[in-house]
Amino acid sequence: MTDTLSPGGPAPRPSSRLKWLLIASLALNLLVAGAVAGRMIFGHRSGPGGGGASVDQGLMWFSHSLPPEQRDLVRQNLKAARPELRALREESVALKKQAAELLAAEPFDRAALKSAMDRVGLAEKTLRDKGVSVVLDTAEKLSPEQRQRLSEFWKMRVERHRGRRKGPPDGGPAD
Repeated sequence: MTDTLSPGGPAPRPSSRLKWLLIASLALNLLVAGAVAGRMIFGHRSGPGGGGASVDQGLMWFSHSLPPEQRDLVRQNLKAARPELRALREESVALKKQAAELLAAEPFDRAALKSAMDRVGLAEKTLRDKGVSVVLDTAEKLSPEQRQRLSEFWKMRVERHRGRRKGPPDGGPAD
């Protein structure tokens, strides 16, 4: 019988506990890396439709505070724009996926990835511009008091969003 011992004696066996801690650490690292990569590639999804709330600036939520006739007007504007917004959003997602494929492709082609990322940027700008158009069309039909309430609603959303970020509230460097 031959032993496969190293010349200095048997190799020390890592403890079972240490082995499981290393596996758990690796799994956690992979989870975090995947989340960060997904966020970078696919962006932040807000609202039930994934990105819709950022496009319509919360007008659907705001419409709940309006009188019925105004509420219907706001919702009609949003519903009329929804198919185009959805198509623009889908185009943006498809372009992001294409860019992700180019990122992983071998050999790496910097120019192709740059071009793909430029197309993503243009698609996102087109989507945002359409959302701005919907907001402007809607705001134009609101009374000054309703626009003031919408303004307060937006400010509240900004502050709530800032509260989720780390760092001081003024946006300056942390001490």
